[in-house]
Amino acid sequence: MKNKIIQCCSLFVLLLLSGSAMAHTGSHNSSLLSGLMHPLSGLDHILAILAVGFWTATLNKSSKQLLIPVAFVIFMILGALIGVIGIGLPMLEASIALTVVFMGLLLMTKSHTSLVAEVCLVGVFALLHGNAHGLEIALGSTIITYFIGFVAGTCLLLGAGFYAGRQLTTYEWTIRGIGMTTSFIGAALMLGA
Repeated sequence: MKNKIIQCCSLFVLLLLSGSAMAHTGSHNSSLLSGLMHPLSGLDHILAILAVGFWTATLNKSSKQLLIPVAFVIFMILGALIGVIGIGLPMLEASIALTVVFMGLLLMTKSHTSLVAEVCLVGVFALLHGNAHGLEIALGSTIITYFIGFVAGTCLLLGAGFYAGRQLTTYEWTIRGIGMTTSFIGAALMLGA
């Protein structure tokens, strides 16, 4: 038990230290590496995506454990495509920080509902995160390599969150603590957005 908690907390801390607080710093080039690093470059993306993976691990049905991450990736791509054509969703930074708060609350309360509602919820969150990705692709560049990169980076974070969640599923107090910490950091990010 102690070893699992240490491993998961170490992963969490390393990911937190991997970049700045907000990942939206302007245009990026369209390289594979740039796309891969974008989800790992800001605390807002890291926490929200890890929390989705972690929350998915607490679901009882294996169909939900597959559909929710797949829906997250699909909606994230849709949001990125909307961003690529130049449409920015309103209050994007604050909304992304709010997704961090909300995912933390879901972890803290271990809330679950119908599959449709859960897919819609993470779909909205993913649309926001994807929109930030799409808005930051440099104009006139080829986007396919960037898309491959940010999808791969997102899948890595989802997988890391799912793995950590599976390791800690039986430790309810740890899950609730991670949820509370995630919400607190999300609220701090909202104040800075």
